[in-house]
Amino acid sequence: MCCVQIARPPLSYDVGANGWPPPKVFISYSHDSPAHEAGVLALAHRLRGNGIEAIVDQYESFPSGGWIQWMKRQARDAQFILVVCTEAYRRRWEDDEKANVGPGAVFEGGLIQQLLYDAGGANERFVPVLLSASDADCEYRRQTTRLG
Repeated sequence: MCCVQIARPPLSYDVGANGWPPPKVFISYSHDSPAHEAGVLALAHRLRGNGIEAIVDQYESFPSGGWIQWMKRQARDAQFILVVCTEAYRRRWEDDEKANVGPGAVFEGGLIQQLLYDAGGANERFVPVLLSASDADCEYRRQTTRLG
């Protein structure tokens, strides 16, 4: 997880327009590289600019209760969970990563799989996202899409 908090851009959303709160999405991703993290942050900013309450760990420095509780809360409270698919996330999703590498994505991947299982395989919340065409062949992306 990150240790530098990035300021959340304000939501571009007028609640008075339709009386509904903005949709909330949690972005689950692996910390593959600084460039990848920047791409995820840009996605979160873009979503917020379009009136979607995007939540990403880069907006937090040290959440009270720790990272596991923070991840559980975000997964529970989000209307949708965006899963940013990469080869590194796939390894962590499948619990096929080196020990102590990417513990946040390992935990989130397991949590998402449990939520899918608990929903009887009905996928109404999880959206695979590709930031790079090279990640289009990830098996877990097909798995989350197919469950819908």
